[in-house]
Amino acid sequence: MNWLNHFLFSFFLLSFFQSNFLLNLLFSSVSLLLDLDHLFKGRKWYEKRRWTQEPFGIFLFSLIIFISSLKFPSLIFLIIPLVSHLFLDYLCIYKAFPLAPFSNLEKKEGMGIFIPDDFFKSKGAELWRKRVKVKGLKGISENYFTILLIVLIYVQNLLF
Repeated sequence: MNWLNHFLFSFFLLSFFQSNFLLNLLFSSVSLLLDLDHLFKGRKWYEKRRWTQEPFGIFLFSLIIFISSLKFPSLIFLIIPLVSHLFLDYLCIYKAFPLAPFSNLEKKEGMGIFIPDDFFKSKGAELWRKRVKVKGLKGISENYFTILLIVLIYVQNLLF
């Protein structure tokens, strides 16, 4: 998923648990930090996931956050952006390694709903469009999910 979907989905979920708008904005930004490793070289553009973005890594981060929340209770909500990031990544068609770093068990490329895309026509989105076409992968553009999230956040603000 692109950074906008990670941010919006996290913000949407956090809004159910706390009403502090600024804190929700700040905590939603945490979901973006998981993808900072994509900036590092050494892997192909479509294989940039690290074990820290898999369930075990998210579990470790969540454990640290849980322990920290014993002293600072509001930190417990930081777990939501981490788990939502993992959830959205697994909905995408790219491969993942659910048991990393302990096993090479793989969620094969093509298994998922969304094709990585963004409204800004970034280089990564263009590369994915080409890869999907060449490999014959099936899915829908994640831009539809972005629109859905914007509508849901709008409706949520009207109702609450």
